[in-house]
Amino acid sequence: MDTTQLLLSTAVTVTTILLIIVSVQLILLLKQLKKDQGKTNTPINKPPEIKKVKTIKKRVDLTTLLEKMKNRISHPHSSKKTFFKL
Repeated sequence: MDTTQLLLSTAVTVTTILLIIVSVQLILLLKQLKKDQGKTNTPINKPPEIKKVKTIKKRVDLTTLLEKMKNRISHPHSSKKTFFKL
């Protein structure tokens, strides 16, 4: 057997072993997460009221962010094109 073939077969063997180890660890982790989710008995889906409040809060945060951007970007004395009108 040539040294190139030996190195190639060794690399394939090591890669296969590492792939199997990572796969087993991932499966065990997913099983543990599933078991922990069952213990807490909390629903994954949030009630619509909570979603609505969070959506409104995100919208307000986005609006304040846009206002800050307007204040930083727009300069009345600038000759450049303004993207936000005050």
